[in-house]
Amino acid sequence: MLLGDRGSRIGVSIRDLPDVDVKAGKSGVVIGEVTPDSPAATAGIKEGDLVTSFDGERVRSARQFAR
Repeated sequence: MLLGDRGSRIGVSIRDLPDVDVKAGKSGVVIGEVTPDSPAATAGIKEGDLVTSFDGERVRSARQFAR
């Protein structure tokens, strides 16, 4: 799932965690792709990284995180 067509762009695609992780009580999003020379790449974000919280709030889904 590629989200983030609205608002600011940092240069990543994100996807929800696999169902098996969600059923195990985990939450967050997985970084799919990182655009070269983007703010995310400059910050050191890598493909496969897991984002579990942002700005003090727990990340529950790709849709919620993209907002």
